[in-house]
Amino acid sequence: MLSTRVRRALQPLWNAFDDVAAVFLPGCVLAVSGGPDSRALLEAFATWDQRPPTVVVATVDHGRRPGSSAEAHAVGLCAHRLGLEHRIVLVTPVAGDEQSLRRARYAALHEVARERGIAAIATAHHRGDVAEGLLLHLAGRGGGRGGRAPHVVEHRQGRRLVRPFIALPKSHLLDALAALDIQDVVVDEDDAAGLNARALVRQRLLAPLQEHRADVEAALARHARHRAEDDDVIEALIPKDDVVDASLAPALLRRWLLRQVGRVVTDPRTAPAAIDDVLRLCALGRAGRVDLRGSRAEIWHQRERGLVVAVVVGAGQSDRR
Repeated sequence: MLSTRVRRALQPLWNAFDDVAAVFLPGCVLAVSGGPDSRALLEAFATWDQRPPTVVVATVDHGRRPGSSAEAHAVGLCAHRLGLEHRIVLVTPVAGDEQSLRRARYAALHEVARERGIAAIATAHHRGDVAEGLLLHLAGRGGGRGGRAPHVVEHRQGRRLVRPFIALPKSHLLDALAALDIQDVVVDEDDAAGLNARALVRQRLLAPLQEHRADVEAALARHARHRAEDDDVIEALIPKDDVVDASLAPALLRRWLLRQVGRVVTDPRTAPAAIDDVLRLCALGRAGRVDLRGSRAEIWHQRERGLVVAVVVGAGQSDRR
């Protein structure tokens, strides 16, 4: 039986689950690394009164730290204590950068869900992650999604990726752990020392800003959410053609270029300056080519349409006339 104090601390997390309860049926994979955020997800989900009949706790072990195996097994002990199934998935990313690690992690989670016939995967991303992602994007250090806030429920590879805590501050998750007297959480030493881009942004940018304005995290997350809403409208207007008019509105042309690059290369990351070079040539009405990441943009005059743009694989001399 949970005490009143514990129930009060868990209530905001349970309310977040209630808001998307239907998407968890008939089962869910919980992504739990053992850190404070995912541990709060595990403890709250296990005690939620609408918990689906099938719950699989999945821990992805990249094997990049000496203690990662022990940490993964510790999560298993917690899951079994709560009466939940646990899976450890070992992965070997092709590279050690944040994006490669993230791709490997999600691929592993989707595989667990596929094997168990489960349609929903839940992660512990919270409002602070959204604010950090926006700052990372503005600082040119990545962040993913162009600084846009992720949706609470997102459909990927035939499954539902659920982020129930995306509107909650991290403090709610920490309050729940404190009320449960849970202290044995995994601490990422590189993260704590500010040795990665996200931790650096959190410590050097977000924390000082919050000292001057307590609601800065909420304001940044709100801006990221509005950015996502605006982008949803833009995405619906992007042409689906392989060749488009160079006179297309810059916001649409920029997004079309990024989409086309993503279609022809496996790694769609492209320097913003290269995209800007394409837009500059189009605005000037000039033909030319611009090397992108693993592809190139070609701009040429077509007799029937005037100046047009296409993205093709590889870089090299253009054969357009």
